[in-house]
Amino acid sequence: MTKHWFTSVMKEKSQSIRVPTNFAATDIHYVQFGRKVLPCDILLSDGTEFQISEDLWELLRIPRQTQFRYVQEDSTLRLLPLIGLFTPHLQRGAKEPLGTETAIQQKWLKMTQDLGGVAFLFDGKHINFNEGTLEGWVLADGEWKKMELPLPDVVYDRTPNRYMERHPLVKEIRSLFEQDYDIPWFNQGFFDKWTTYTLLEKASDGLDYLPETRVYNKPNFIKMLENHDFLYLKPRNKSKGAGIISIEANESGYLIKSYHHQQLKKQKVQTKRDLWQTIHQLIKKPDKYIIQKGIRLILYQNHPVDFRIHTNKDRNGRWQLSAIAGKRAGAEQLTTHLTYGGKVIPLTKLFNQEQLNESFEQLKTAALRLSEALSRQMDEKLGELGFDLGIDQTGQIWLFEVNAKPRHHIFLSPSIRHQLKGVHQYWLDYSQFLAEYRTEMSLLMQNFEWFINVYDML
Repeated sequence: MTKHWFTSVMKEKSQSIRVPTNFAATDIHYVQFGRKVLPCDILLSDGTEFQISEDLWELLRIPRQTQFRYVQEDSTLRLLPLIGLFTPHLQRGAKEPLGTETAIQQKWLKMTQDLGGVAFLFDGKHINFNEGTLEGWVLADGEWKKMELPLPDVVYDRTPNRYMERHPLVKEIRSLFEQDYDIPWFNQGFFDKWTTYTLLEKASDGLDYLPETRVYNKPNFIKMLENHDFLYLKPRNKSKGAGIISIEANESGYLIKSYHHQQLKKQKVQTKRDLWQTIHQLIKKPDKYIIQKGIRLILYQNHPVDFRIHTNKDRNGRWQLSAIAGKRAGAEQLTTHLTYGGKVIPLTKLFNQEQLNESFEQLKTAALRLSEALSRQMDEKLGELGFDLGIDQTGQIWLFEVNAKPRHHIFLSPSIRHQLKGVHQYWLDYSQFLAEYRTEMSLLMQNFEWFINVYDML
């Protein structure tokens, strides 16, 4: 873990930095913040903190906070990582610029500050690529402050929905950062349930956890009815339980459950023909649905339970489990989502001590195997994933959904809130990993290009 240092402003204009002797700085001539690099003088201090001269602080456009991470790379002292959280739905000038997401983002940025990183929100509408700066929002004393910042070391894509993700401006901004400025941009896209299933089906790591799933059409529907007495129909591109339908076969026919204006609706039909007609009326975009084998989940207080698990990449780019919680379904509800009366339950309440250790290890193994499998199958950077996993009544673990931009609201529950610090520690460390790795690769490429130029001159 990289140490973070207390840092203050020197009330002088000397373009210099006082470095504590135990930092062991040698032969430093430059300082870098984000993509901004300036010459500087290094002065040794008997104290235990860094001090940055007032003019250098302003020239580097550093937000006013007290903890920073420092890394020496050759002759350059870097304050890193500077992380841009790309949020194109930013409501400029509003007290809550991200609506209901504002509170969780404030906690996110505050934790980042406490751990020595710098994170800011930006929507990409005001970027000065000639100067290497952009307009962003930082958290200062609990309030949002707009300021001009250097281009970041790395960008975490927090685009809120698929509609915005497809917007031409969003695609253009991402392309400029990645291709023109070589700035790592991670978790850039939402997952489609069918695409995710097919990717994991190709990987041996995922096969053990995948319930049988098919695209929705009449032949597949009939086939799945023949194979299973419990099915779910799910939209490929929606989350939070929206549009989900369940079908259970019984002696008198079929019981259909669906949501209408967030209210549970039950319908009974007797024949497969009636079932098909009823389902077809409920589904407005049949080509956007999948059919999935239903799972009889373990119960808590006679309610089905599943699990939300977050995984993050660490300082070395390896997947780690960062947070886990149980979710108990509301009375007679289709899903465990909080929107429909679900309740967050700590694992310590769901299992006795012997069951707890075994179940935790099984869920952890499944989440890490699935994370690694997706990373290998997808041609993009992933740094954080959210899994919905279930345990059936025989002890088998099943995957229901993977979230590419997992929200952290579940972990605001008082009994499990402490886990959020681990989530933030990991994503900050992974951001630093991307920033340093990219620098090392750039130096290697520069050396390679220099070798080619020299060879051409011979």
